[in-house]
Amino acid sequence: MVAGDHPPPSVARRLSGLVAPPRCAVCGAPCAGASVLCAGCALELGSDPAATGAPLPPPASVPAPPGVELLVAAWPFEGAARGLVHGLKFGRRLSLARVAAARIASLAEGLEGDLVPVPPSPMRRAWRGFDPAEEIALALAPLLGLPLRRCLRRGHGPRQVGRPRRVRLADPP
Repeated sequence: MVAGDHPPPSVARRLSGLVAPPRCAVCGAPCAGASVLCAGCALELGSDPAATGAPLPPPASVPAPPGVELLVAAWPFEGAARGLVHGLKFGRRLSLARVAAARIASLAEGLEGDLVPVPPSPMRRAWRGFDPAEEIALALAPLLGLPLRRCLRRGHGPRQVGRPRRVRLADPP
């Protein structure tokens, strides 16, 4: 077996695929093989540009706050991208962290420095049982060849969910 190869699927896994075929982690549509995305979501997210021959869509850039060299959003927060974020954060679909990491890696090629995930509040991490930003960073660090530094701590600030954008910007957690 060559590095990066996956072992053949077990008999149990193949049988479970017949009874309950794999579903897209974003929209629930049927998936082919071991993919976590259906063809439609993969196309919308630009995660398989070779299949369509189309370049990746341009990133949605936003102004960076003081002290931040570059800030880029992987996708506009709509459609399949919104479903991906919600599936990861609220649906515990950790496989989506690798999809996000691959997209971010394609936009951050050649960057230097450290990769620092911004943690959720301690309450939110305990509620979820994981940190979505850390899951993405764990998948992203080897793709970019950057060290991962867990050096930030989050206090017990207000939740961002449900707050208007102007309020979130004026009173960050």
